[in-house]
Amino acid sequence: NALSPLRVMDRGYSLVYHEKELVKSINQIEAGQMVKVQLKDGQLDCKVQGLEERCVYELGRAKR
Repeated sequence: NALSPLRVMDRGYSLVYHEKELVKSINQIEAGQMVKVQLKDGQLDCKVQGLEERCVYELGRAKR
């Protein structure tokens, strides 16, 4: 299935966890905290250096 999490990771996506919880929003994280980034072939342990709030809608909108 093309939408399975492993197939999605094959396309370059990743999952971010904080204390074994899936991170879905920057509101779940503070600067300085550690997170785990799950990639298709392993995991990264990362320290959050900063946060930048951005609306998902703004990411996909074409500039005029």
